[in-house]
Amino acid sequence: MLVVTRVSQQNSFGLMPVAMISTEAERILQKHWFPQRSFRETLLFTFLVLTAQVGAQSPGPCEKALPPAVQSYVEHQFPEWRAKALADLEGYDRQLWRETHKKECPGIAVGYFENSEQLSYALLLVPRSTAKSGYKFVVITSAPENTYHSEILDHNDSQGASGMVISKSPPGKYSDSEQTKTVQLKLDSISLDWLEKSSMLYYWSDGHFLTIDTSD
Repeated sequence: MLVVTRVSQQNSFGLMPVAMISTEAERILQKHWFPQRSFRETLLFTFLVLTAQVGAQSPGPCEKALPPAVQSYVEHQFPEWRAKALADLEGYDRQLWRETHKKECPGIAVGYFENSEQLSYALLLVPRSTAKSGYKFVVITSAPENTYHSEILDHNDSQGASGMVISKSPPGKYSDSEQTKTVQLKLDSISLDWLEKSSMLYYWSDGHFLTIDTSD
């Protein structure tokens, strides 16, 4: 008899739990498929089916990038906007992102951007409605009494965010594209990139964010 491990009770998408699907599958397979297959074939088939079911329900990098409290703050403060996701990137841009940031979300960067003891959350927001265009580049940081505050570093209400992504850059030395300015950073910084076009680094200094063009 097929042994099934219960993976989940329910989910928010209205999908049948894995255990229920597997139980029904067991009934059908025992009647029509199992009698004609070897034990090894049956075991391999069962493993592949369950792996596919669990994988289909696993959250992607954008779904698990933000803590629930920060996600709620974003939904409240920017109800018509959402973080840019991997699916928003076009084919070649998506391939480039996967090659360099496989486990990261192109619209979310998390790091110690303002101080070394408190995480901040950078978001590249795009409209929820496909009929609208524009973008917002926002940084969210914890505030007193378990609240958050946000700062919009860049925005555009008409230009789309095609090819735009953000990522965390570690502490270190960075120079501009013309090698005329160099900064030594002790904190994480945020790289705003137009894939294969240009990049701008946002870094914290003296109580506010400054920028440096790192490529052009």
